[in-house]
Amino acid sequence: MNIQLVRTDSKHPEFMCLVQQLDAYLAVKDGDEHSFYNQFNCIEHLNHVVLVINDQTAVACGAFKQYDSQTVEIKRMFTATAARNQGIA
Repeated sequence: MNIQLVRTDSKHPEFMCLVQQLDAYLAVKDGDEHSFYNQFNCIEHLNHVVLVINDQTAVACGAFKQYDSQTVEIKRMFTATAARNQGIA
């Protein structure tokens, strides 16, 4: 394993790819309630994103959204299916 952490923002193409995988996973997991929860999952203004890169492939991500000087929300935490159970998350 060759793990690297990359700090970026929501415009990073590999973050967007992982988010698409996360959204597909959540659509199945959430079932009929997915459209309700999905309204809270926009990524346009996430300025604090971390990507986990393993052997030059993005395999996990997470972000936080700042609300004020004392409050943040953890967003878009995801590990790609093929990278699970390897101690990456």
